[in-house]
Amino acid sequence: MGYDGQVTYDKEVEMGYIYFSEPSKYKITHTEELPENDDIMLDFGEEVPIVGIELEGETARKIERIADKVNIFKKEGYY
Repeated sequence: MGYDGQVTYDKEVEMGYIYFSEPSKYKITHTEELPENDDIMLDFGEEVPIVGIELEGETARKIERIADKVNIFKKEGYY
């Protein structure tokens, strides 16, 4: 597929997203919360198994810190 992934974080709403597949190319068919941690939701795709992972609250704030330290792509906005 040629897509390296993307990590976004929106400080205003404390939400993060880890994309495994290019979001504009794949339709999300459904989202499921992880029973072990309701701050983590998996977005399943029609043509790919998982489009990405949504993160909320404290779990999302951990992504912001990781992005600052290792220069993972970070975008000020939730898509």
